[in-house]
Amino acid sequence: MQYQKSLLFVLVLMLSCLAVAQTQPPKTNKQRPTKHPTQFDKIIDAEEIPANQPVSPEKAESSSTPVKADPLASDALVQAVQSLTVEVKNLVNEVRSTNARQQVQTDILRLSRLDLRLDRYESELKTVRDRLALLETDYQNLQFLLTPEAIEAQVSRMPYANKSDAVRQVKESHEARLRSVAAERELVKRREGELAAVVTNFREASTETEKRLAAIEESLKKLAEIQEQSDKPKPDTPEKEQ
Repeated sequence: MQYQKSLLFVLVLMLSCLAVAQTQPPKTNKQRPTKHPTQFDKIIDAEEIPANQPVSPEKAESSSTPVKADPLASDALVQAVQSLTVEVKNLVNEVRSTNARQQVQTDILRLSRLDLRLDRYESELKTVRDRLALLETDYQNLQFLLTPEAIEAQVSRMPYANKSDAVRQVKESHEARLRSVAAERELVKRREGELAAVVTNFREASTETEKRLAAIEESLKKLAEIQEQSDKPKPDTPEKEQ
């Protein structure tokens, strides 16, 4: 038992000395000779080959000759890269097609909304223009009724005690109505201009959306043609003569 403890102690001591020797940097200066030099530096690894051991010519030839690449492996690698490139292109085209279809759906929805709003504003614009036409007619008629000849004809057809008072009443009545028609005509004209601008903007937006839809449909056709060409099996190329 005591012998085993002594052997274990010696083994631990040797391992600690080996660890210390490996961690310390090598010294260039000469060291004093120790009384009991260690034998670790004389231990040769089984896998290491001494420098003075001659190398066999077979090993030298095998180490000097370059390793030839396998043509089958290189061809397989090229085919794999080409196949991966085709798959990536198809995936990119598929993503583009999906985005284009989503854009088409969005533009169609936008176009339908534009058409609905355009119809509503066009209907309102038509009503405003009809009202403006009536106001223009009333304004011109009132201006005509305010001429001296028209006032004279109106006064001659109505009973009056004093002609000047009758003329003044007829003129004031037509002038008051003319002011009312003129004010309403200005408001309707302003509204007509606003609605015309809105309708013009909606028509331009609708035209741009239709152009964009046509361009997207054309791009979808091109992507479909590219996909068909990529899906077609390529003819087998004849092997080159060795």
